[in-house]
Amino acid sequence: MEELGRILIAGGGIAGLTLATAMRRRGFEPELVERSATWEALGAGIAVQPNGMRALRDLGIDTAIERAGAVVRRWLFRDRQGKVLCDIDLGCLWGDVGSFIGIERAKLQETLLFAAGGTYYRLGIYITGLSQEGGRVSASFSDGSSGQYDLVIGADGIFSTVR
Repeated sequence: MEELGRILIAGGGIAGLTLATAMRRRGFEPELVERSATWEALGAGIAVQPNGMRALRDLGIDTAIERAGAVVRRWLFRDRQGKVLCDIDLGCLWGDVGSFIGIERAKLQETLLFAAGGTYYRLGIYITGLSQEGGRVSASFSDGSSGQYDLVIGADGIFSTVR
């Protein structure tokens, strides 16, 4: 199998930054392009499930995520009148899989950006075209630049230009 040289990640959200971190931890140096001109996280908060925290533990960033958020220990479901319908002890449910973390999206993205440190990235740029030529992919970008890559990964969301 040929060694991967240039790797491009499209999208600087949760998936793209986590992937950049994972790749850097394994010796790769991906490039990342993000459509937004700034690092902005949309939405207020997110729950990082224990299986997600287990993956973040494998990357060595679970503690940083836990510190930036809050451990959720119980999950209560109530009816309209406030009567408890279900009370789940998340520690018992998940065991040693990992913590259940509630975190602001901006703090999660900030933590992931720090973890991906050293990743070459360009903001305000998106892929406008892709074509495969042999074992390489030619990408053109919204700023008029282009590049050749061994691997292109779409982590650019629901309105993905890569997909």
